[in-house]
Amino acid sequence: MSDNSYARVSSLAVISAVSGVATACSLMLTELALISIVGVSTGWVALNAIRRYELGGAMLARFGLIASVVFGIAGPLNEYVAYRLEVPSGYLRVNFEMAMTKDSAEPLDLYVGEKVSLKGYELYGRGVEGQFYLVPHVSRSFGDVVSGVVVELPPGQTWKRNDNRLTVSGTLVRTKRRSESPSTFKLTQAVVRWSLWGWGGRRRGGC
Repeated sequence: MSDNSYARVSSLAVISAVSGVATACSLMLTELALISIVGVSTGWVALNAIRRYELGGAMLARFGLIASVVFGIAGPLNEYVAYRLEVPSGYLRVNFEMAMTKDSAEPLDLYVGEKVSLKGYELYGRGVEGQFYLVPHVSRSFGDVVSGVVVELPPGQTWKRNDNRLTVSGTLVRTKRRSESPSTFKLTQAVVRWSLWGWGGRRRGGC
């Protein structure tokens, strides 16, 4: 009958492995990339302790160390790439929510005639053929009126409504407000994309 002996698993190796898995979530929430510091440090110390004291858990420590390094870099890099791809070249990012706030230091009026990008949501039931109404946030109370802008698509293009957060880029113009018009501002020749950077409302305050 063979005598099997089992080495005690390093607790630091377990912490490193858990940190590596948690760091992978930085692809969805970039701030979690900071956990990689714990994963790398505990993984490095665990490997040294395992060699010195003949502990178990070398595989866990290596996994935690590697995963923490990889996702600690991949998370912020993914955020940067999404940020760069979200707005077409030549368009100015404008904080839509702040610009629509009463007594804002940078109201939307300042950008009339400029090519801008606004981040917001389509307001259901306020659009017409070739247009829809963009608001900076979803109303918290049913029936609330939310200030926004009319989005005018290029001729021949249509838009299928969805509930995703959008980044809309176009030339901002002022309209002659009529009773059927929901806004004094319009984005013409608009390019509509899903919001890639800060998805899910992580970046409060828009673009």
